[in-house]
Amino acid sequence: MKKLLLLSVFLVFGCKQLAWAEIEKRKIIQEDTEIAVNAGHDVSPTFYKSEEYRKLERKVEIARKNAAKLPGDPGLMNKLQQAEQNIENFEREIARIYKEIDKVPLNSERGIKAKQFFQDGDLKAAREILNIKEMSREQQALLNRQQQFTKQQETIATQLNDLAGEFMLKARLTAIDYQLGDRRIPLTSKYFEQALASDSPPERLHEYAQFLQKNNLFFEAEKRYQEALKAYRESAENNPAVYLPYVAGTLNNLGNLISNDSSRREEAKKRYQEALKAYREMAKNNPAVYLPDVAGTLNNLGNLISDDSRRREKAEKYYQEALKAYRELAKNNPAVYLPYVAGTLNNLGTLVAADSRRVKAEKYYQAALKTYRELARNNPAVYLPYVANTLNNLGNLVSNDSRREEAEKRYREALKAYRELAKNNPAVYLPYVAGTLNNLATLVAADSRRRSDAEKRYLKALIAYRELAKNNPAVYLPYVAGTLNNLATLVAADSRRRGDAEKRYLKALIAYRELAKKNPAVYLPYVAGTLNNLGTLITADNRRRKEAEKYYQEALKTYRELAKNNPAVYLPYVANTLGAYGFAHLKWQQSKQATTYLYEAEEIFIKLAAQAPQDFEGNLDLIQQLLRQAN
Repeated sequence: MKKLLLLSVFLVFGCKQLAWAEIEKRKIIQEDTEIAVNAGHDVSPTFYKSEEYRKLERKVEIARKNAAKLPGDPGLMNKLQQAEQNIENFEREIARIYKEIDKVPLNSERGIKAKQFFQDGDLKAAREILNIKEMSREQQALLNRQQQFTKQQETIATQLNDLAGEFMLKARLTAIDYQLGDRRIPLTSKYFEQALASDSPPERLHEYAQFLQKNNLFFEAEKRYQEALKAYRESAENNPAVYLPYVAGTLNNLGNLISNDSSRREEAKKRYQEALKAYREMAKNNPAVYLPDVAGTLNNLGNLISDDSRRREKAEKYYQEALKAYRELAKNNPAVYLPYVAGTLNNLGTLVAADSRRVKAEKYYQAALKTYRELARNNPAVYLPYVANTLNNLGNLVSNDSRREEAEKRYREALKAYRELAKNNPAVYLPYVAGTLNNLATLVAADSRRRSDAEKRYLKALIAYRELAKNNPAVYLPYVAGTLNNLATLVAADSRRRGDAEKRYLKALIAYRELAKKNPAVYLPYVAGTLNNLGTLITADNRRRKEAEKYYQEALKTYRELAKNNPAVYLPYVANTLGAYGFAHLKWQQSKQATTYLYEAEEIFIKLAAQAPQDFEGNLDLIQQLLRQAN
């Protein structure tokens, strides 16, 4: 299922429309374990009798009663959604631990007791018996003994492995302790690290890397994936039949991870291609097992290069080959592989839509939608989200084709589906509710008579994202910032509300700067885009000319730096900022300075338009019009 993209940036001379509406391309992640995520988790009844579960139930009951008394109060609704989210997450993660616990080495007396407490539903006792000070003290003592007494190394290694199993269980239990708030992720990471201090087999490194990746700690995740990959490669030298699939899977995950950094896409491509080569080799002897992996990696490669207008033809070939493989697999096993057929059709639709082949894109989307609707009839819990997602894609497509009424209908149907899904699983689907609200707001904002309606939808989305960001700021703070940007762009159209717009842009800028400290490759472009928006906003006030110039100059400097490593992606942003800055000088009646920036923008757009006329000829025409005004 292709998820909604984080925050797509559309800049037309500094006026940035952050449209949450774009759809993230599907990435195939290799999981070491299967996790029960649907209703009716397969866990022992003792957990539903436990004090922790009863407390979570009581909180839900109280929140429901309060919400029923004041049904229009967003604060009470947010508390209800959070309470329902916590109980759903509790059940899902308990199911995972319950399923995996027998695989964890828990042979010490304390570990056996902790496991028994867990299986009895006494999570508090399980956490308490895994006393971190006592375990850390024992671990350190054992590590010291390991160095001092070589004759006892084998025994100590066994005990350390047992302790590592305890630390792993502690990490998993901490990961579902939502009462910890912001401390949950760092504490969980600490316990993973302590498990690895005892021993670091590749499967343990891989699990930790997945945890870090899911929580947007990309740098740390990459480090652990690299360590796991090295270990898997070494094992594969002696036993390729067993370990080569793990090598390929970790390469795929690394490709997914580093593809988020636009300056490292060539590196990501190499990872995917190495994985693809391995899967193709394995598929020769065992196509039933490895052909799906071949198709998944082809899909990842298509996703990676589809944003580069010069490589869309190659991306289409990857998708078509993946589609052919999935259709072949679906002949014998439609229940498993028809969803992948539909997902690849979705990817093809997004690709050809970006190439202004909207009629063909719509055919792909409609074919995907038809398949998902059929699948959803028998299994709505699993496939209704895919229906909603494809409706969102169709809405995005026709909203750019003067079919706004039809687009709104698609978005509303998607929103209805996501709201229904969010009732039972708010942790998963509340972000999609907020994203679709954002799409609807962006659509109706184009109608000046409906800006009030658009603002209400943006505000609802903002409330949802802020609530989600309380427990998971690493994931949802970017959404908060993006929606603030959208709201600012909307109200900036009203000259009486520019002060309000500026406040929202500044809040978004603070959030993006904070995110960029830890992950500059991903968030520096958003910093630059928001600076551009601020420059455009205050350009109209001649008294603040120096301030506007400062914003433009910092945005331009950032985009130039990004363009050094990735010109295909960031040169258009450099040109747009030059155009916006030149246009600002025209407003300030500084024609000479304006032409300096406009001529440079024209030079870039001439080159870009020669490579992709359908994408850049409009920008070039606009720059040339401004140059005629300046001269």
